[in-house]
Amino acid sequence: MVKNNLHVIRQPFENEIDDLTSLAMKSKSYWGYDYTFMRACVEELTVTGEHLNHHTIFVAESKKRLIGFYILQEINPDSIEMTFMFVEPKYIGSGLGKLLFNHATAQAKTGGYKNIIVQSDPFACAFYERMGCKKIGRKPSGSIPGRDLPLYRYRIPA
Repeated sequence: MVKNNLHVIRQPFENEIDDLTSLAMKSKSYWGYDYTFMRACVEELTVTGEHLNHHTIFVAESKKRLIGFYILQEINPDSIEMTFMFVEPKYIGSGLGKLLFNHATAQAKTGGYKNIIVQSDPFACAFYERMGCKKIGRKPSGSIPGRDLPLYRYRIPA
């Protein structure tokens, strides 16, 4: 568990899965997507027991309330994908995303990975670029047919 003055970063409890899904949906909707778009994203943004049991997940909390989280999933022995990274809307722009990204980077490095791959929402591209990610292409959306999303790589410093 990591603490700073305002936030605790820890692994989630099993009974928080639905709260993580709600947070992902709330964070995604912050960008003004309409109801039809958001309904199409439900399956892809649902956090499951599979995520909890087989991937690296950390949550940020403040005053016992979940305010952000990320999920890392191994691609191969060198690369791990950040499949989820969401922040409570009132914390967007507060530095919480950077705190979570740096925590994820440390976790990936501890696991021996050399790269973090991120399929980014277009509204989050500037954030990932500020974190040092480099655009490496595009990848089809898992929710919206015909929509391609920016794909980034972060090389973890040795």
